[in-house]
Amino acid sequence: MDDNEIVIQRLRLIAAKKLPCDDNFVKAMLSQLNPMIKQWAIAAANQVKDQDSIDAIMQKILSDEHYYDVRLYVLCYLARNSHLISIAQIDDFLKQAVTAKQKSMIYNALAISSPILDSLLYLQECSTVETDNETRKAIETNTLKIAKIGLIKATIDKNDLKNQFPEIYKKTKEGKIEKDIQTKIQERQQSKLFEANAKLPDFSETPEKSMNEIEEENYINDMIEFNPVNSVEFVNKRVYTRDLSMIRQFKKGITECKICGMDNIPLDAHHIIPLQSGGTDDELNVVCVCRNCHARFHSDQIRKVGVDLYELTNRMNQKILLNAELIGIERYSVYSYHFFGHLLAAVSI
Repeated sequence: MDDNEIVIQRLRLIAAKKLPCDDNFVKAMLSQLNPMIKQWAIAAANQVKDQDSIDAIMQKILSDEHYYDVRLYVLCYLARNSHLISIAQIDDFLKQAVTAKQKSMIYNALAISSPILDSLLYLQECSTVETDNETRKAIETNTLKIAKIGLIKATIDKNDLKNQFPEIYKKTKEGKIEKDIQTKIQERQQSKLFEANAKLPDFSETPEKSMNEIEEENYINDMIEFNPVNSVEFVNKRVYTRDLSMIRQFKKGITECKICGMDNIPLDAHHIIPLQSGGTDDELNVVCVCRNCHARFHSDQIRKVGVDLYELTNRMNQKILLNAELIGIERYSVYSYHFFGHLLAAVSI
């Protein structure tokens, strides 16, 4: 286990409240360059006693950090800790989101930060333009969450909800949800229990799991809680054994992403043909990519079409071919212009 893994393991244990929190250690880790260390430091930051100083650090990371996933976890942290997330910030994050799970985290941040009618209107607009079924389910889930939290916190008037969003109001009157709302309202009236619970970290008590697995658990739990009975289907997953020694040997010495050319960041080994589709677990079927590009592979925005030749598809469904034999800076130029050219053009205007 290398030094980074030791640090991450310690942060995981702090986040899961299995180790006492060393405030100075967590604050120091929030300034680390390694994105994975930063993500786990954000999780552990919920346990720091001096929350004012942590909030200031988080705001700085949100404005200065270039790594998207780190900024996304900061956004979720701020939302969980009663910071108002603006629609403009939500828009900014959604423009850069690649996966349905990233979008779900963004919608969840809006729901718990700003449970008001304007947020319901915003999600309604998002639903009309969203085509991905999983993302649409996430929007539906967080729409009901906004209504539920809004009724509990009294930021949404019951009659206004009934008049403007009758379908959502109808769902809040379903047995389990209505009972839960009434219970939380009573707790809120009797004590500060609701606010105290909101401060608890929204992370699994199993620190050996990765951040992605934890977020997936939270996403599934939300879907179970806020969707009608039988609307969430569970299937058994077949387990495929990967040759970790081969992967470690394959990644050894590789410092940059095969697609975008970014270097000195965490790299994943992506199977071009998935194991469940009959792909082989060997070097001929594996490519080293950063986590953003890995997500793009799984959302079909990147496809291998030849030896060292990859097809890139951007949000406007425009396609180009990228030659992976180009040097890193050339690959990054082609990649960034194709995926983010519309943002650069907007800035230049």
